[in-house]
Order: sequence, then C-alpha cells, then structure tokens
Amino acid sequence: MLRWLTIIALLSSAAWADPPVVRSGCHSVRFATANTHRGFRARIGSSVVQEIFRRGLNSLPEPIIVQAAIGGGAELGLSSEQIERLLPLFAKTYESIGRDGQMSMLRSVLPYCLPSTPANHGHYYLYVPQVVSEKTQSIVFLHGFGGNFLFYLKVLKDQFPDHIIILPSWGGTWANGNSRY
Repeated sequence: MLRWLTIIALLSSAAWADPPVVRSGCHSVRFATANTHRGFRARIGSSVVQEIFRRGLNSLPEPIIVQAAIGGGAELGLSSEQIERLLPLFAKTYESIGRDGQMSMLRSVLPYCLPSTPANHGHYYLYVPQVVSEKTQSIVFLHGFGGNFLFYLKVLKDQFPDHIIILPSWGGTWANGNSRY
C-alpha cells in the first residue's frame, strides 16, 4: 500500500452561527499557532542527498518534483506499469492547474511540509464555492505521506465544486499530527 497516497476525508456540515467573510475561490492561508510540526526527517539516502532534496523543494516547481518522484517510483514501491500510467495523469493535472486562474496563483507548500527545522506558523489551502449557505457541505482533507500537494486541491475542487474544502498542511504526514493545530 502506498502510504504517501493515504487519504482521510472527513465530511461535515459547514453551518456557522456567524460565517466568516471569505471570498470564493482558492486560497493559501498562513496562520499563527504554537502547535506546529517539528520538521521532517526523511530517510532519503545520505545527508548530501537530503540537502539536495531540500534545496530542490525551495527552488524547483512542484510539478517537476512530483514528476521526478513518480519517475523514480520504484523507490516508492511503484511498478513500471504504474509509473507509466501515473506520469501522464500528473502531467495533465499540473497543466490544468497552470490554466486555472485561481490555482495558478497558489504556491507549493512542500518546503513548509518538509523542512529541516520546526515550523513557526500553520498553513492550509482553502476552496470556497461561489455560493455558500447553511446547507453547504465541507470537506477536511488530511494529506498522506509526502506533504500537501496542489493537485489535491485541484482534484477535490473539480470533483466537489459546491463544497468548502480545507486542506491543512502538516509535515510530511498526518501520522504525528496535532489535533490542536
């Protein structure tokens, strides 16, 4: 089983006594919190390889990082057939993100999710539909191993365009997440 693709989606009602004023669309939200992740200690080869990986997170576009990870998917337990099927799907999704006026303005949070030092703030992606009422449903999506990718938001907003979607970012995985975050 691919742990980095583990998905936990919790559906709930989005009824608030006093709804916050947030414009519709896609947002990348940074917030103050004392309950952040403590950094990510990936076991990716030598310390030199880890440093190259971290520098790549800060300098390469997310589609390049994801395509490289999928291309080297044998390390992730993917078969060559799975790699051949996944590469075009991710390429198509990231091309779609680039054409999406709301999504194309968002930055990757992989450097936040996979830092070498503890985070000093919190983050989440947020999608708000054009029309929000007391009956609007919400989805809270806790990412699997690897971080909070832009393609999660793209796929979810395309599949659930009438839902409020919240994608909190937490380290490399929510396995050690903090409920007070």
